[in-house]
Amino acid sequence: AFRLQGERLAIYSNKSTAGANVIAILSQTINDFAGEIRTAGTMTAASAVIGSGAGALRVVGSAGQTFIQSGNPATGVQNDMVLSGWLGSTMPALRVRAQHLMPDQDGITSLGGAANRFTQLFAQTGTINTSDEAQKQDIADLTAKEKAAFLAVAATIRTYRWKDAVAAKGEGARIHTGIIAQAAIAAFDAVMGDGAAVRYGWACCDAVPVMKTRTVTKAITREVTVTEDAPYSEIQIIDGEPVAVEGVRQVERPVMDMVQVRDAQGALKTDKDGQPVMHPVPRTETVMEEVEEDYEDGACDQFGIRYDELMVGIIAAMQ
Repeated sequence: AFRLQGERLAIYSNKSTAGANVIAILSQTINDFAGEIRTAGTMTAASAVIGSGAGALRVVGSAGQTFIQSGNPATGVQNDMVLSGWLGSTMPALRVRAQHLMPDQDGITSLGGAANRFTQLFAQTGTINTSDEAQKQDIADLTAKEKAAFLAVAATIRTYRWKDAVAAKGEGARIHTGIIAQAAIAAFDAVMGDGAAVRYGWACCDAVPVMKTRTVTKAITREVTVTEDAPYSEIQIIDGEPVAVEGVRQVERPVMDMVQVRDAQGALKTDKDGQPVMHPVPRTETVMEEVEEDYEDGACDQFGIRYDELMVGIIAAMQ
């Protein structure tokens, strides 16, 4: 049932608005959602409710802010809120629980990406990295060669400015002190051998996704057609006058095969005389064709540093 209430349209789940379940309340402006989606209860103008009871999701507007809540505030029941691709998805998800924002699964979710980075992380204390001996193996002291490699990296520490900061701020862009990844990797590998820096884990090379196009051969299923002459008769405007024109032109039409019809249970159908019921079906063929497709090129093209691991190695080498 529908009911117009001032500038709002209320949609109910039955004909009687008295005691009916409210499905939605919409304002007169099509882009202004000012009501609720719910399975039971009364109308409110400041919140949207999806679902019911402890499993309800509420979107509440208050004092210029929007709150997304999971649970039932009437009973004090608070649920975890899981953000995922779709219901039942096994893809990584985020979980909101009380004062915690956490991955839904342990040790598989990254924060940001090579082409989707955060600019700053503001925190009251430092990060906590798992360092439990029970989860490690091949534990060993640094060798003299490894210490020499870390000292070689320390010698590559430089000052620099970020190009995007200079472009935005000019001479106001700040000077930073740190590692130039390529120079540090080259210095470490010169002592330890090619590829050693990446193997030791403090050097990273991330792929920045770039969309490209390539030509591939694929199996394509298409309708079989035949070209034939077809007579035509039409009125054409010639020199401003309507003229009846007749002729023959080539047209392309699909090749049809007569196929016996089946019922919903898959049995072949016949008419009252026992003859098969036939119906035309377009004939198809599968051919190999070259087609262009878009793909994501993820070649390693952006170097990064795990500063905590690198600094630990440098400090140990200085002892």
